[in-house]
Amino acid sequence: MPKEQPLKHNFSQALLDAMRDAFDHAVLASDRTGSILWRTADCKKLDAALAPGGVLSPASLMDQVPGTGDVLLDDGRTIRWHAQLLPRPLPLADPGRPTVEALLWTFEDQTHTERLRRALDDAEGRLRLLSPQLHGIIFELDAQVRIVRVWTSDPGLLAVPEQALLGRTILEILGPEVGRQHHEAALATVRFGKSARYEYELDVPEGHRHFATESIAVSAIDSDEQHAIFWIRDITEQVQIQQRLLETERLASIGTLAAGLAHEINNPLAYMMLNTGELRAEFRRLASDPKFDGQLDGMKASVEMIYEGAHRVQCIVHDLLQLAKPVGQVGPVDVRQVITMATELTRTSWENRARLRTEWDDVPRVSAHQGCLVQVFTNLLTNAAQAIAAGAIADNAITVSVCQPLPNSVQIEFRDSGMGIAEEDAAHIFEPFFTTKQQGTGLGLAICQMVVRSFDGEIQFERGQSRGSVFRVLLPVAE
Repeated sequence: MPKEQPLKHNFSQALLDAMRDAFDHAVLASDRTGSILWRTADCKKLDAALAPGGVLSPASLMDQVPGTGDVLLDDGRTIRWHAQLLPRPLPLADPGRPTVEALLWTFEDQTHTERLRRALDDAEGRLRLLSPQLHGIIFELDAQVRIVRVWTSDPGLLAVPEQALLGRTILEILGPEVGRQHHEAALATVRFGKSARYEYELDVPEGHRHFATESIAVSAIDSDEQHAIFWIRDITEQVQIQQRLLETERLASIGTLAAGLAHEINNPLAYMMLNTGELRAEFRRLASDPKFDGQLDGMKASVEMIYEGAHRVQCIVHDLLQLAKPVGQVGPVDVRQVITMATELTRTSWENRARLRTEWDDVPRVSAHQGCLVQVFTNLLTNAAQAIAAGAIADNAITVSVCQPLPNSVQIEFRDSGMGIAEEDAAHIFEPFFTTKQQGTGLGLAICQMVVRSFDGEIQFERGQSRGSVFRVLLPVAE
């Protein structure tokens, strides 16, 4: 280092010495040529870099002043320098040069800070790489429970766009009715280090979803504050599988019970139907004889009621056996052929109620059992017809459409213009024994669902926009 030019003592050497102790990083003053006039003791740690020709020498950086910059030293340290012109000239001890226009330089070691920044970037990179596998969201909240960072595998899971989340609390984003539970959990984690674990449901752009939440208290990377990390997982598929499993187990239990009951009932029911049928025929014959003159009308009506009741029990037993009956072997099936068969079987149900429309795309065969699929489509067409009052064919329609929404799935949709299903009943239509019909057994749609699921398919219901109902059957494409 060149020797420093001494400053006049009346510049207050005591003040300069105090400044040396006050700074926690290197500080020096130089003239406009880069000659050093004064420096703190910490500058010795940068002697090589501050020497003439060094990467931090004032002479080398003079074309960038006033200003700020970062320099990477050979030993791996990152030094941030800052230079500004002093508002007043400095007094020198040189009689020929009493004052000089000077620059004040500061040199701060950014190595630790830079390492922290790189570690943060690396951690964020790892989280972004990991988040697609988690199918969820990770939030970091500060000491004021405001969101400071967001990582997500799917922006569609966010209630609002990511940029609209930053700097806001969950309470502000979701409102008090929905957000209070999350806000209180965040406060408990940030203030008391108390972890939270709970599940909730929320409507997001992707629809109604189920989420599981876990939180943990962490130290902030760039301060002494305590932050909270919330990991929110989308468990919608898991919840749906659990619900399907419970429904399947319930149907299996009902099926086992139904099979036993049906077989026990079938034997006495058979001879009841046989004998009631004979009584019915005999009363009809006798009632037509003029000598009885209507005396048997009351008994005839009673026998008719007994016969109708027995016939209804027979229908219920038949449906119970269908619920318990195993589905046949699955193979490639042409759904258009199945629809044709089902429409012919149900023609008498719909031909005096509505027009039948078909909209068929060219689709591949599906993996199913043809006989069971005919049963499903027949049931859906019969339900559609029964929802429409007779006599207004021109005003009503049943539309059956076939398309392929996904490469591995074929969709068959049944849409009618009937009376529809009440909103409060919509959630129960696939439950066994639930029915809105006076003569219904409540097993038809439960059987349809069981059969479709046995093909690894899905059946969906949707209320019509103005009236009617929509049932969609999704079936896997046959290999």
